[in-house]
Amino acid sequence: MRETLGWGLRLFVIHLFFIFIVWLASYFPGLDLLFSLTYLWVIWQAGVRIGRQPVRWELKTLLAGIVAQSPGFFLTVANIKYYWGTGIVSGDYTFAFQLWHTPALPWLSLFSFPVYDGFKSYFFALFLLSPLYLALLLMAGYRARRWTETSPREGLKQA
Repeated sequence: MRETLGWGLRLFVIHLFFIFIVWLASYFPGLDLLFSLTYLWVIWQAGVRIGRQPVRWELKTLLAGIVAQSPGFFLTVANIKYYWGTGIVSGDYTFAFQLWHTPALPWLSLFSFPVYDGFKSYFFALFLLSPLYLALLLMAGYRARRWTETSPREGLKQA
């Protein structure tokens, strides 16, 4: 459990670091996309390392991702409740929600999202980013497990 929380906190710090880096890189055309891609690669590599653990790698990966993205999930729920009309969310929460997903915003800026009755439809994409983060971690872990189970090098080590 301690190792899983450690991974979650590392991923949280990596996310905070990339919020700052992608924000700074957004002043230079194309560099923000490069750092955003680097962020995805770092997350993939973390998922691979967690996936190589021998016991309960799926649960460890899922819990580490939930710990790392807990602010994203909280802000997603708060903003969904606001748009459904059941919650009270100030503009600060909306700003924090967008700020939290800064590492993915360069990719979203490549698309045009319409506005319906004052609702910015790109929020739908933002609502999906935290679950997609978890899915990326799990896919990387699954790929690492699959590769080590079928790798000829692993078979030689065991023999």
